[in-house]
Amino acid sequence: MGKLYRVHKKYNIDKPNYGIDKTEHYVSWTKSSNITDIYWVYEDTDCIVISAEATLELFGIDLVGYSDYLKKFAYPKYSIGSPAIFKEQEVVFPIKEESIISIDRHTK
Repeated sequence: MGKLYRVHKKYNIDKPNYGIDKTEHYVSWTKSSNITDIYWVYEDTDCIVISAEATLELFGIDLVGYSDYLKKFAYPKYSIGSPAIFKEQEVVFPIKEESIISIDRHTK
């Protein structure tokens, strides 16, 4: 549970919600409010940031938490990714209307 963020580099400034389609499919989000923790986002990256709220009813899957669980209970040498991926704090979560808090443009 908590706040999540999703970054889109491709968007349309003239469309409602910047042309972002909502979906029932789970996609990549981050727990980090600092979007430059995502390895391909820089201070001058032109993008939009979707903020959403994960709840008990509409939950996300924390990939770092999943990796930690596997290390502890099944595969001690398991790692889900690189240090950059761990810094990103990836969570898979759908883009659903009822969970979206805001959609903001990030420009330098």
